Amino acid sequence: MDTTTIAGRVVPVRVGPRTVVTFLGNCDPDDPAGDYDFWTISDGKSGLTGRRLAGNDPGDRFRMMEGKPGYETAWAIACAAVRIAPASDEHVISWLNSHPNEATCATKCRVNGADMEVVKLSNNNYELRPRSKSAT
Repeated sequence: MDTTTIAGRVVPVRVGPRTVVTFLGNCDPDDPAGDYDFWTISDGKSGLTGRRLAGNDPGDRFRMMEGKPGYETAWAIACAAVRIAPASDEHVISWLNSHPNEATCATKCRVNGADMEVVKLSNNNYELRPRSKSAT
């Protein structure tokens, strides 16, 4: 198991297939187009999912929350973290539904080794569906 550091504490990172979502550009000027790793951090009671450009330290996104207005609860979870793991499909869907502006630019993803596509539903929520062989 790998580790990262958050708020001066060593946090274990579960090794396994990374959860990666591909985003097109023009959704958020601060976020370039490309592949983003999705990670879920847990303090043993609560969880929090975040994304960061693929290949970065999984703790990086959570460290960025320190001192930022509006992130007080998230930072408290990060400070008490007991583990970080690749996000599950449920966590990715929850993140997409809670970030509608960014979600419109999400196209495909890989969750637990499975190729998926991001689909916007008629109720404006999102789901992940298996990608057809021709779409890969």
